[in-house]
Amino acid sequence: MTTSNVPKSRNLTIFLLKEGITKPLDIFSDIDVLKKYDVIQDNSRIGELYLKPSLKRLPNWLSLFENALDISELDLVNSSTAAVLIIGKKGSTFAVTFGYGRSLLEPSVYEERFGLLVTLNSIDPEKIRRIDKKCFDSIDRHSIEQASKDVAAGDFGINIEQDLLQAVTGKPLNDDLGTRLTGKDALNVSIKINLPDIPNKLEEYYRKFNDNTYKKYFDWIDQIGEISNKDLINILDSLLMEKINKSDFNQMWLAVPHIIDWVRVGGFKYSRSVKADLYDDVHFDKFIKCLRNNNDVRIKTLKNRKIFCISAISDQVIWSWPVYKCVYCEIEHDGDQFLLSEGKWYRIEGNFVKKINHEFHKIPFSKLSLPEYTGGSELEYNRTVYHGNRDKFHLMDGDVIEYGGGHSKIEFCDLYTIDKEIVHIKKYGSSSVFSHLFNQALVSADLTYLDVEFRKLVNNKLPKKFRFSNVNDRLKTSNYEVILAVISHSDKKFTLPFFSKISLTHVARRIMGYGYKVSLLKIPSTGSK
Repeated sequence: MTTSNVPKSRNLTIFLLKEGITKPLDIFSDIDVLKKYDVIQDNSRIGELYLKPSLKRLPNWLSLFENALDISELDLVNSSTAAVLIIGKKGSTFAVTFGYGRSLLEPSVYEERFGLLVTLNSIDPEKIRRIDKKCFDSIDRHSIEQASKDVAAGDFGINIEQDLLQAVTGKPLNDDLGTRLTGKDALNVSIKINLPDIPNKLEEYYRKFNDNTYKKYFDWIDQIGEISNKDLINILDSLLMEKINKSDFNQMWLAVPHIIDWVRVGGFKYSRSVKADLYDDVHFDKFIKCLRNNNDVRIKTLKNRKIFCISAISDQVIWSWPVYKCVYCEIEHDGDQFLLSEGKWYRIEGNFVKKINHEFHKIPFSKLSLPEYTGGSELEYNRTVYHGNRDKFHLMDGDVIEYGGGHSKIEFCDLYTIDKEIVHIKKYGSSSVFSHLFNQALVSADLTYLDVEFRKLVNNKLPKKFRFSNVNDRLKTSNYEVILAVISHSDKKFTLPFFSKISLTHVARRIMGYGYKVSLLKIPSTGSK
């Protein structure tokens, strides 16, 4: 065995195991396929290496253990071999993974956001290289952005209300912590280190995990967190099923999870059977009635059963989704607020919930009177309103404006009134559906206010008595009201999914910043089913 005290540069992937998780049977998903080796160097016990043997080429990371193990006696291996080094330090237990070692761990045993918090508490906020974020907007974007040089967090254009920060890469202020840190659930660190020094370094990372330095620059990351812990998800799913089996549909409903073309939609079924009832929308009570054993609904029922969207011109299924992905539900558990949206559970910080709800309730309801929705597509409804009173309404739904060099197609609105009310209408749906509606309204308001050419194109679509008086003058927006109208069959107090409230309050602030009035409108639905 060769010996050298000069540390080599290593890439370590580190997980912090939850308190009380110390037994191999709890840590590993399949302990029987692993071989255990005690890791001892200079008469000091460092930890245990659990290794899943593979083919016959030594992986590069194995050189880290050359002074602590007799490598020639190991039943090995290739560069993709999975291994985990378990180290206990002052009451905390860490798993350092190599190769595909992460796949050996039970997903519920490690702390969520350990790596993210260590990284944010360690890096220079002005020297971030990459971020991984999810934006709750009209297309539910998940993006990874990398800068060509170290920059501040603000240079990535993070929206602190709509963006869920999932991972960060940056340079630590203290070089002893490594040359680069990347944090999500795990901490990935590039560092020059020898094996005996790892336990003390883990202790340093643990102190960073418990630090609150991040709150100075990144306190907003606590607002929303996606749940990946399987045990917690199982608890939340159980609470969801309790509500369903008690017929407690308060703060819970079904919604189409994606933006769809309602012109193509004939209705929805909860079975592929030709004889199955066809409904104009998706409703919990109708789905429950379709089940054989509707007194004891199980979570697997929601995940296995599907909702089928049927074509308007045939009996063909044009879209289908697991019922679970269509469920929206808000639940309180152990003092925290959780919500299920499009198949994923999220933890929402309590003060953030209060702030968003306060802003949502400040948005007034419009005094505009629109008739009840009785079935059909949004376009059919808008046509009915238009034909019912052409002196008051002009139909703009589908009458798109080709604008810009890329020939973008912009809808000014769905209905425009003689009283300068710019009405956008959508059927009740998921967060992504509403975000699409709100962003559509924002684009329209922005262009109408700022762009003369766009106003000219809109005027060309309007009857004379509806037109802007002088398109060359900037719009006097205080005379105009942007109305966000939602078709809803519910007879309860109007509300929106929480992520939709976030999107709405963000958009409403922007539109009101131009001087427009902004309001909501609930259109009652009395569809055939």
